[in-house]
Amino acid sequence: MAGYDIDKNVRSLVKVLNELPGVHTCGCCGGHENPSAGQMPQGYFSVELTILDKTDESFITRDGWHSLGIIDKAVTQHAARVLSMEDSLKFDTMFDSPCLLLVSNLCDDTDYDCCDFSIQGKPGSDPAKLARIIRNRLKKDIKKS
Repeated sequence: MAGYDIDKNVRSLVKVLNELPGVHTCGCCGGHENPSAGQMPQGYFSVELTILDKTDESFITRDGWHSLGIIDKAVTQHAARVLSMEDSLKFDTMFDSPCLLLVSNLCDDTDYDCCDFSIQGKPGSDPAKLARIIRNRLKKDIKKS
């Protein structure tokens, strides 16, 4: 996301996501007191990302899928830390979670393969804490290889 202002509260999350192999961030919002169209309200955040090869940018790599697994596990871990067990039992749907990883676009054609995702955070979810979880998972993953 070079050349764009990144809301302060999501900067560390955007930075660590862009360090993951095969991951590109392509949009973000840290929440705004008086949101305009396309902005998240205060207390919410979102980061949009694409899984692509960083050198070729025309296909999805095994590294990109692996990085997506790291993100998914970190989002799940972060959501569990935000919630008490009692709160988690009250969920009607997964969309009640304080932090989600959502698929926003799947594209598969002969010229361009991509998968777009969005990390969505609700009040109580902290993008800086999520960034630390991703970084720790990445460090553990590097030590294994």
